[in-house]
Amino acid sequence: MRLLFKLSGLAIIIIACFGFGYLKANRLRLRVNQLYNMQKAVTQLKQLIRLRFGEVDRLITQSFGSFPIDYSFLTEGDKQIIESLIKEIGTLDTDSAYNHCEICLLSLGSCLEEAQKNHRELGKLYKSIGALAGVFICILLI
Repeated sequence: MRLLFKLSGLAIIIIACFGFGYLKANRLRLRVNQLYNMQKAVTQLKQLIRLRFGEVDRLITQSFGSFPIDYSFLTEGDKQIIESLIKEIGTLDTDSAYNHCEICLLSLGSCLEEAQKNHRELGKLYKSIGALAGVFICILLI
């Protein structure tokens, strides 16, 4: 009976450590998804500005869905790109606002490539480290 409790405790430790690594890797995937959604929203905003479809506040709400914008899982650099676009777009004329959206799209594209690279490389690393840390802790406890 005592062996059963030890084995179940060790299994819980391994599962918890692997879960922690998996959650850390999942944050990277969520950042990639969030950046992709932001890129789509800026593209839609750019097209609405090009078509001269209305006032800027309404266009931002229509493009990004809700206001204030959800910045969860994004880094500070990602947030600054979007915030600078939103702050400056109201003061610009139509052509300048369109060009500013283009610049923002280029910046978001490079951030998205970096996030995808991190997701591929670090995601596997976090999962592996989580599982190995669980096994290592179990070996220390035995």
